[in-house]
Amino acid sequence: VKDVEDGGQPAPNTVYITPANRNLTIREGRFRLVEPAREALPKPSINLFFASLAAQMNDAAIGVILSGTGSDGASGVHAIKAAGGFTFAQEPATAKYSGMPQAAIDTGSVDWILPPERIGQEIALIARTQGVIPLEQQPEAEPATLKKLLAKVRQRTRIDFTGYKEATLWRRIGRRLATNHVVNLDEYLSLIAEKPDELDKLAKDILISVTAFFRDRDAFAGLAAAVGRIVADKKPGEEIRVWVPGCATGEEAYSIAILFAEHLGAHLDQYRLQIFATDIDLDAMATARRALFPASSLADLDPRQVRKYFVAHGDRYELVKSLRELVIFARQDLAQDPPFLRLDLISCRNVLIYFRGELQARILTVFQYGLRPGGHLFLGRSESVLHQESLFEAV
Repeated sequence: VKDVEDGGQPAPNTVYITPANRNLTIREGRFRLVEPAREALPKPSINLFFASLAAQMNDAAIGVILSGTGSDGASGVHAIKAAGGFTFAQEPATAKYSGMPQAAIDTGSVDWILPPERIGQEIALIARTQGVIPLEQQPEAEPATLKKLLAKVRQRTRIDFTGYKEATLWRRIGRRLATNHVVNLDEYLSLIAEKPDELDKLAKDILISVTAFFRDRDAFAGLAAAVGRIVADKKPGEEIRVWVPGCATGEEAYSIAILFAEHLGAHLDQYRLQIFATDIDLDAMATARRALFPASSLADLDPRQVRKYFVAHGDRYELVKSLRELVIFARQDLAQDPPFLRLDLISCRNVLIYFRGELQARILTVFQYGLRPGGHLFLGRSESVLHQESLFEAV
């Protein structure tokens, strides 16, 4: 058992303790100690470490939340699961302090809820089965079985994943195989015949994504300039219409609400601002509607914005009612349902990257149809309008 040292490499059979008043990340296989922000957040925060672990290790990351007070770790386990890793929480009834395990469980991103003595056994099983399935060979090896599996998912959940990139699908399917300790698709289909609710879990795993307030600060600075142009073209009483498809747990939609509130200030209620936030995942939207976020998820916000737009409830923060009421949540399947119309802005970030080229092209056409002439489309860092370049120009 030893203290973490900046720049050190993790070694086997070692428990590392983060020094007080430091945060820990992992980068390029080495520990990095960082000075924490001044806000009253947990120091050290396991969320920060788990997020960096997920970014570095992807589906090789495993996160475990044990007894502790507060909600630190909740967004971190979500990041690990979204990256394809595996997540555990201690069974709350066995914990001296159930706050942290329960907060993690409440995210819906915990794979196993177990007493501590069983967590090690389960991790050993994952380590033995992980890597048995050569996922990169699967698309050529079993296309008919994949088609059969996706048909079953669609029949049960009404979600059609055939337009998704196969690499994404195989990663998520491989994760479910490892979770269930089966080593091929035929075994997995037999399991589904016995436990049809596994199809719901697979669909949820395919849909899971990471979102955050003002994710990618530079991009949001560019969006702030676009919001300024949109507002400048509007007169009091006119409508401003925004659509956030693939809204997940709502942070992106609420970030945009904050941007408009910053630009319009005291005049916000003089405009008919509507932000339509849609997703195919009803559980994620239920979380979004509550607009109650752990303190750690506000770490990238300006402290002034936290004070102005959020109300503290213990170690959680609720968005103020005036901004919550600007956002309307609805279930929508981007591939099948009609778009919203007369839009000034569409913010669709880190959604298109999961789709094949044909589906990207179709959705970009839908976006262009929904936007007013001169309307703005805001994409993620790894996305572009490559498949429909003639419909848009970069600003």
